[in-house]
Amino acid sequence: MTDAQCPSIAIRRTYSESPVSVRLGTGDHAGEVIGFTLDPQEYEWIGLAKLDPQHIKGPPEADCVYKALERFLPIAAVEVDSAEVQTIPEAEDLRMAG
Repeated sequence: MTDAQCPSIAIRRTYSESPVSVRLGTGDHAGEVIGFTLDPQEYEWIGLAKLDPQHIKGPPEADCVYKALERFLPIAAVEVDSAEVQTIPEAEDLRMAG
């Protein structure tokens, strides 16, 4: 992710129970995130992004980072291999991250 263009958003194939999913573009926007949704999609945002300072100053109504980023879409997507540990007991997440 460190050598990715700026801005870019890290994604992976969906595996979370309640992900912030991404809609990926086609044609001229292939390889770019064109939208966020709470409806399950093939890919999810893992909460990692490479941004300029302008991208993190969201409008007052943006109560989530992804909502603040929506006004800058499309943004390049970078597929990464990752695992998230967030459930209790953590042992299940750790087993899946394996």
